[in-house]
Amino acid sequence: MESAAKSLIDGGPRVAAPPNARVARNLRTAFLFWSKMRPTLDKTATGAALTDTELQKVLKFNRSVLKQLDQAVAGYMPAR
Repeated sequence: MESAAKSLIDGGPRVAAPPNARVARNLRTAFLFWSKMRPTLDKTATGAALTDTELQKVLKFNRSVLKQLDQAVAGYMPAR
């Protein structure tokens, strides 16, 4: 996720930079939420169970990531 986010935010080989500041901001914000969620997800990768509080936190951050990514994708689409 980190390398994909960096490529989307900064552009890179075969990846165009964001078309405008709003899309770049949405991508950075999505990555910020991902970064906050990642330690809890890493914990589950070790087989540890999440507490109800941790699960709620992951769900909240996941919704935020998806919302920001949806907005970023919309920014790549031509106006109708």
